[in-house]
Amino acid sequence: PGLTINAGTGVISGSPTAIGTYNVVVTVTDAQLATDSRPYTVTVNALPSIATATLPAGERTVAYTATVSAAGGTPNGGGQYTWAASGLPAGLSINASTGAITGTPTQSGSFDITVTATDTAGASASKIFTAVSFTQPPSITSPGPLPTGTVSVAYPATLISSSGGAAPLTWSATGLPAGLTIGASSGTISGTPTASGSFSVTVKVTDSFNVTATQVYTLTISNAPTITTGSLPSSTVNRPYPTITMTAGGGTAPLTWSAIGLPAGLSITTAGVVSGTPTATGPFTPTVTVRDSLGATSSQGYSFTINSAPTITTTTLPNGVQTVPYSSLLAAANGTQSYVWSAIGLPAGLTMTSGGLISGTPTGIGTVSINVTLTDASGATANATIPITIRTQMAITPASASLPPWTINRTYPATTISATGGTGTYSWSATGLPTGLSINASTGVISGVPTASGTFSSIVVTAADTATPPQSKSRTYTLTINPALVITSSSPCDVKKSKAFSFSLTATGGTSPLTWSSPGFAGWTTTVSAAGVVAGNAPGSGSATFNVTVTDSTGATATLSLTLNVNNNGSC
Repeated sequence: PGLTINAGTGVISGSPTAIGTYNVVVTVTDAQLATDSRPYTVTVNALPSIATATLPAGERTVAYTATVSAAGGTPNGGGQYTWAASGLPAGLSINASTGAITGTPTQSGSFDITVTATDTAGASASKIFTAVSFTQPPSITSPGPLPTGTVSVAYPATLISSSGGAAPLTWSATGLPAGLTIGASSGTISGTPTASGSFSVTVKVTDSFNVTATQVYTLTISNAPTITTGSLPSSTVNRPYPTITMTAGGGTAPLTWSAIGLPAGLSITTAGVVSGTPTATGPFTPTVTVRDSLGATSSQGYSFTINSAPTITTTTLPNGVQTVPYSSLLAAANGTQSYVWSAIGLPAGLTMTSGGLISGTPTGIGTVSINVTLTDASGATANATIPITIRTQMAITPASASLPPWTINRTYPATTISATGGTGTYSWSATGLPTGLSINASTGVISGVPTASGTFSSIVVTAADTATPPQSKSRTYTLTINPALVITSSSPCDVKKSKAFSFSLTATGGTSPLTWSSPGFAGWTTTVSAAGVVAGNAPGSGSATFNVTVTDSTGATATLSLTLNVNNNGSC
């Protein structure tokens, strides 16, 4: 049906309206009405149609292949259709003979692809494959850095995200710290790390085209936080506490701080800053705790003291002596050490160190009041007014280096050693005195009866006053104790009658000057000079005996009995 043959030309034409195989007999008749007939088989095929239902998705940069098939149409030898396509992504083409779409797409996106098949009869069929997806290759897009973690604390589950790639995606990772894994299908890193350190982690995602993307992360796993602040300082009540920022090692930021047991008036911020003004005194043992962002904690106990306000406990200073080096250390109680001292009104020549030591050599005398200020480590202060007296320096007299010489076994003349300067009364002492002599501790009088002779050059006399502390002064003296007086002469010679005579007597020992004396002899004109010269005139013959005495300055005496003979051969 739908086909006719032209009676004059024999042309069969028209548009068949039914498909099938038809047995047609064609007859030709000429003008003579001669005829000839021949049978034909005519096959009317269905119009061609695209049989492929869908085109598979593809991925940019991944080799693509898909073959489109058709049905119906009129075959021509081995090649039944001629193929064409439009809307393909760049990099793909269709084989005109086979209908195979191949190539490596260089575009991604959603494409509407029209494929046309034309048979040998010129009949064609087209089909639009809508929204054929060509994805980008996979790439890892987030997170940027991996969150840090803490040993033995559950790691915050972290999803690794990607874009592109053809599902399903498969995830893997190398270099994760012990205790952490990545979900193969989810891409989530989770677990509880058991080791600390900085880890280089390589995460890989693979899509259904076996295309992979990798990302290298640095993952830090910290040890549990540990408080590293060694101590908290002591301070003084009602004084601003020195601001302390607590420190810790390890842990996963941010760290949060808390404390129990702090003195009233002190507090700690969540950032770990301890500050305030304590209003109570005493020893305190607070416990400070740090917690990291994952819940790991560490606690540290501390011990410190909030002291009472400082007080100066030195109320008096020892007296000083003019031109004598002075040193005295002030004392204080309470407050927070270390102390810093200062003073005004010190006597000339004295200074005070920041450590509270007053020292120097005073140059004046008198009593002054020193205004002293103590500042403790917290800035708390204490003040005191303390008197100090600078006395005149002691001196001992006599200034001579020698004491009066004397003779052994003679009562020594009371010799007073005196002192000037100092305070109150003096007490006396002496070393090196000859045996038998002593010094009166109250009066400084040296007295006694020396029983040993010699020159004593190391007699040290010391006077100490009754000041607090006592001042003392010493002087060294030399004392000579002479041996006993002895006349060393004897009757020296004979004298001539009625002739003048003269001779000298000698003595040793005793204490100069020596004085000689004699009662003389009746009838003789005889004298003895103070120097021991005997002179006279013998009036007659015979002999005369008389005593000559020598006396030293201490009253010690020695007597010699002299006998003078009258002889014409006398030598005196």
